[in-house]
Amino acid sequence: MKKNLKRIIQEEVYKVFEEELTSQREPLNEMARVGFISGQLEVYVNTDDGGHVPHVHVRDKATRGHEFETCVELKRNYYFLHGKYKDMMSGNMEKAFAEFMESKPRNPKYQNNYELSVDMWNLNNSVEEVISQYDDDGKIIMPNYRTILPNK
Repeated sequence: MKKNLKRIIQEEVYKVFEEELTSQREPLNEMARVGFISGQLEVYVNTDDGGHVPHVHVRDKATRGHEFETCVELKRNYYFLHGKYKDMMSGNMEKAFAEFMESKPRNPKYQNNYELSVDMWNLNNSVEEVISQYDDDGKIIMPNYRTILPNK
C-alpha cells in the first residue's frame, strides 16, 4: 500500500512538472555551436536544416536570439534573411563577425572559424554541401564578411 501511494504521488508530481515545463519551454532546435564573438554574440549552425542555403546563425547571447538573430550565408557574403531571421548587423558587428570568422578556433584541425562553420554545416545538413576552395598556399578562400549584403 505504501509503495503504491508513493508511486502514485511521484507520477502525479511528474505530470505537474511535465505540464509546467512543456507549457513554458521553447521548441528545442538542435545546433552545432561555432563560438562566441566578444562574449556577446553566438555563432552556430542548425542541424538537420531543410534549406538549400548553407548559412550560420548569429544571435545575441543574453536573450538567446529574442532581441537579435540573423543568418549569414557560407558561400558568399550575403545575409540569408528568412522567416523570423530578419535582423542585420551594424558595421561594428559585421567587422567583429568577419574577425571571428577569420580567427583560429579552439580546434586546431581548422584554419579559422569559417572552415569550422563549413564543416559543421556539411556534417549536420545533407541537403546542400559547401565545397571549400583553397588558394595555392593551402589557405581556405572565404567570402569577405567585412561587408555583408542583403540577400537577393
